[in-house]
This record gives sequence, structure tokens and C-alpha cells, in this order.
Amino acid sequence: AVVLAGGTTMLPGFCARVKEELVKLFPDDNNLHVIPGPNPTGTSERGYNSQRKHAAWIGGSMFASLDTFDQVRVLKQEWE
Repeated sequence: AVVLAGGTTMLPGFCARVKEELVKLFPDDNNLHVIPGPNPTGTSERGYNSQRKHAAWIGGSMFASLDTFDQVRVLKQEWE
């Protein structure tokens, strides 16, 4: 199975395209799965919801709220 993650994977047809390309690379593999895959009804891709859409922002917010964040953050002055 190939697990797709991140906002770019939510582009229309992305998951189907990845599966199509993998089938070309591995034509004899009948057990190939791309997760999330296309919705069987064809209305939208499975897994398209607000949690998936905003997962990176939610994760960043959780990370920034940790007590240890001050130890690993990089200030603009340090970056420059």
C-alpha cells in the first residue's frame, strides 16, 4: 500500500493518477492500493475533509503549544 499525505494529495485526480502510474510500474501486482483512494461514487476523493485539509496547520499549532517549543524554535534574527 502507498499512503498519500499532505495538502497536495487533495488535488482532484491526484490519488487516481498516482495509482495509474504505479500500475504502469508494477503491472503484475494485483494487490496495489493507494490510500486514500478515489471515492467509489466518484463525487470526490475519499478522505477529503477538514481534518485532512488542515492537518499540517493543526500539527504545527500543537507543536508550537508544547513547552519544549522554545528550545527548538528559530527566531528571524537567528535565521538571518
